[in-house]
Amino acid sequence: MAAVGLSGGIPGQDRHDENTAAAASGEGKKHYYEQRIKNFEKYHERELKKREAAKAAADPVKITLPDGTIMPGIRNFTTPLEVASAISESLAKKCVVAKVDGVPWDLFRPLEADCALSLHNFGDEEGRETFWHSSAHLLGQALELEYGVDLTIGPALDEGYYYDCFMGERTLNTDDQMVIETRMRTSIKEAHEFQRVVVTRAEALEMFQENKFKSAASTMLNHVGLVSTNLPSQWGPAHSKGVFIMSATCQRSGPMAANVRVLAR
Repeated sequence: MAAVGLSGGIPGQDRHDENTAAAASGEGKKHYYEQRIKNFEKYHERELKKREAAKAAADPVKITLPDGTIMPGIRNFTTPLEVASAISESLAKKCVVAKVDGVPWDLFRPLEADCALSLHNFGDEEGRETFWHSSAHLLGQALELEYGVDLTIGPALDEGYYYDCFMGERTLNTDDQMVIETRMRTSIKEAHEFQRVVVTRAEALEMFQENKFKSAASTMLNHVGLVSTNLPSQWGPAHSKGVFIMSATCQRSGPMAANVRVLAR
């Protein structure tokens, strides 16, 4: 199961109009957000140590580009974004996602073995899907921080995205649209980077214990076997952008853009 870059909410009873404004907004969940961030930072530090160990080991890999060019790399250290930068900085700025041996791959995720690498921008189907997926989680961040919603799923569509969420009895109106757009534009200006970690089921459940939808989905996935015996204790990548950490509910949630700046289109 993937945990993705922006994040959930507090489960429990329905919210009603008499709730305080803080309880119905991101401010009312500040403690939950702060604890979730602390957990993610702890797991991210673990990933950084693994990457530094890989750099020290310097186990070489061969990276084959679409034109047949072979570039050198270091196993579990070199990233597709670094390969793109080595080719040209302009290419790196345009890239949204990579494919490794035909599999969608985060630009900032280290390469794990000899591989065929292709790089994609918004002009490619692969790039657009990652662009919209990343945008969905930027929307999720705005919804959570502005309204304290309980997030469920935020997939990419063919030409756009959405984020499903639970708001109790509250509904959104046209005035809210400007609030959400302003929050998203602010996040883009802050130019946060998405970060990826791999966590165990127990770690993911602890991180998202206050979102009943994420917890329920994870339990269901275990029962239906989407977390296979090949991954006995892993839920796949968790992504973080700034203060927001998002739990996705399926293994095919896909990679994220390297930086929210690429979403400023």
